[in-house]
Amino acid sequence: ASRLGSVDLDAALAASKATDASASAEEADAREDDADASTPSVPTTSAADASSLVSLLASLVATLKRLAANDEVVMLLFDAGVVPTTLSLIAWCTGPHSFQFQPRLCRSACSLLWQTACSDGPKESIINDGTTLLGDVVRRYPKHAGVLEQAVGALGASTLRQPALAESAASMGAFETCADALKAAPEKEWVCRQACLAGSNMVRRSDECKSRAHAANLEELVRSARARHPKSCKDVGTAFLRDLGIEDYKN
Repeated sequence: ASRLGSVDLDAALAASKATDASASAEEADAREDDADASTPSVPTTSAADASSLVSLLASLVATLKRLAANDEVVMLLFDAGVVPTTLSLIAWCTGPHSFQFQPRLCRSACSLLWQTACSDGPKESIINDGTTLLGDVVRRYPKHAGVLEQAVGALGASTLRQPALAESAASMGAFETCADALKAAPEKEWVCRQACLAGSNMVRRSDECKSRAHAANLEELVRSARARHPKSCKDVGTAFLRDLGIEDYKN
């Protein structure tokens, strides 16, 4: 986990961009450089090298997820800094530059965050430092259902049986994030399911969360998801409406 935090993705990928842009100029200069063989060459990062770096990071994150198979391992990873490191990767993937648009890496990082949130120890750190960031992910990758599912799933797992954390998440836009996911991918049943689950986890024991869920117009979106995906969303959608306090939650 600590090794992941030492990688300077901005420098590597920016270098690859500059390298690509100047490739033709370098080829032209090469002929002149042949006349002065004593001039040392300066190593550069190619686009292929940068792409390999991103793939390697995604694989490393996936490996950490597989290792986080129980509470004991999760807490070892947590003590090693896995949460801030993972959030740093996610933050980088939501950056404004085109070379930062990395769905595979972002999906893997969100998936690791979700796995980590299945243990109670890291939940507070994830909510306090990651709630707004997960909303940024949903808005940055609206056409990537896999990313959306993992991001909203991480939010739901972090608030499960945690009413105080649910209220904190709600104050930082968690219900709006669920709503954005439902709007972005209404046809994707597993995105809808995770959004319904996250909403249900948050409203279950908190009147404040119920009010915020109403303000985000989540009831209408959940009803639509439940009707569209009865096999995957009927149970969780009904649970959300029941926990929200809707009298006709079965209809």
